[in-house]
Amino acid sequence: MKRATEIELKILEAGLFLAGAEDISGGERFHLGIGAVISVYDNGTVLVQGKLKPKYRAWGYRTLKRILPKATIWKDR
Repeated sequence: MKRATEIELKILEAGLFLAGAEDISGGERFHLGIGAVISVYDNGTVLVQGKLKPKYRAWGYRTLKRILPKATIWKDR
């Protein structure tokens, strides 16, 4: 199973709203309803960008930290 597919399933299992998904050069990008944008590249890199909505900041951050790989790169948190 592709890493992007695994992460997409984890997002859904965690109860996060997946507002959109798109193919990008070298991977896939997921737009979450809580404000985060997660890019998963074919080389294994996972990048989280965007600002979490204030209402979901603490819960969303903890949830994403739990489901994403330890080597995930965080920007604009």
